[in-house]
Amino acid sequence: MSGRARNDIGAIAASVALMPIVITLFFTVIQISFWFHGRSVALAAAHQALEGARAYDSSAAEGESAAYEFLGVAGGLQNEDVQVQIAGDVVTVTVQADPVSIVPGLQKDITVTLEAPRERIVE
Repeated sequence: MSGRARNDIGAIAASVALMPIVITLFFTVIQISFWFHGRSVALAAAHQALEGARAYDSSAAEGESAAYEFLGVAGGLQNEDVQVQIAGDVVTVTVQADPVSIVPGLQKDITVTLEAPRERIVE
């Protein structure tokens, strides 16, 4: 007599076959979480740059400096690029970056653009 029940045959093979799918889904969820976190950090950096550049006597360089300072503290992004443009009374900030990647080939770039009027003195 065998100590093994007949209905258990192949149970281990099915578990082993499903394990790569479960692991892939697990890491995909983590990668998507990294992308959403990176987008939040990029949005906050764009707000910092916008507030730094739209003040009455400030420049685009001050806005970029504020964004890079924030990005240095916050982390969560790679290859950050901040561009601040002042055209007349409008300030436009664009932050481009890559999220941290743990799944090769599943990396989508992050681009955030904000626009706001520049402060001015009205008499």
